[in-house]
Amino acid sequence: FPGSSSNVDLTALTGWIPERCNTKRGDINTDSLYKRMLDGHRTGDVLMTVATGALSKSECDRTGLVECHAYAVLDLKEVNGLRMIQLKNPWCHLRWKGKYSPLDKESWTPELQKALHFDVMSAIEYDNGVFWISWEICLHFFDVVYLNWNPKLFLYRYNLHADWAAEQGPKKDHYNLEYNPQYKLEVFGAHKPCTMWILLSRHITEKDDFANNKEFITLHVYKTTGERVYYPDNALLTGTKINSPHYLARLNAPKGSTTYTLVVSQYEKTGTISYSVRVFSTENFKIGNIPHHYPTSTSLRGSGPPSRLVGVLTSVRTRTTQPTF
Repeated sequence: FPGSSSNVDLTALTGWIPERCNTKRGDINTDSLYKRMLDGHRTGDVLMTVATGALSKSECDRTGLVECHAYAVLDLKEVNGLRMIQLKNPWCHLRWKGKYSPLDKESWTPELQKALHFDVMSAIEYDNGVFWISWEICLHFFDVVYLNWNPKLFLYRYNLHADWAAEQGPKKDHYNLEYNPQYKLEVFGAHKPCTMWILLSRHITEKDDFANNKEFITLHVYKTTGERVYYPDNALLTGTKINSPHYLARLNAPKGSTTYTLVVSQYEKTGTISYSVRVFSTENFKIGNIPHHYPTSTSLRGSGPPSRLVGVLTSVRTRTTQPTF
């Protein structure tokens, strides 16, 4: 078994919307993230896991944590300004040894134990892999927060499925997006500001493809009037290319009617991919493919000695020998 991601697995099991939050990125608001997690947990609309990154053997021995390992989030509570999160090692043993662990007698006051319904003495006697940790310490040792959201939070939803042929466009799209799959997304007549989530999912049907996923995909969002985008500059949301099967773009649209262009993107095409684009919205919307403005094309082939295929037309010495069309 090649291993897996809790985010991907929970999506496969439940169909809930996957969101990946890299807590080590400088642009992420971890205060807002905790509040979203707390609110979603209270309403039962989110499943949560957290994952460690690379840890040395000495760090693992000292902290009790396992490197590159996912832990289930069981509970979150804020007590007198102290933000706590309860985690479980799915191995049902090996747990946190630092502050707020069962070994930390100073931090576990009777008031805190009562607020978190936690019995330190029972926890000391039996290691079931469950432990409390502060949000700040969690952010230090855990690199990623995975969230899976209930799609019923969104009244309006739509799925589309397509292929992106390997021979369609250049291998890399750093400078030209003309041949990328593009879609017009239109919110019309929204009575209030609208929350829209767009999920790009690559279809994976082979175990080897999952184990050695070399397809880095993402989704860019442009504020347009619905036309095709040719150059990657000035995106409203610039996606991060990752080799996960899923990429989620979160968009807040203003009241009224607004139009966007969605652009599917890859880091470097290695073959034809099949994918789905799923849109979840709190207001009504319409989505459709944007055709090419130039549906027909002609290619001219020529040849010549290599010595004549150098230089530029502005060069007086070489321009009379250059192929000219």
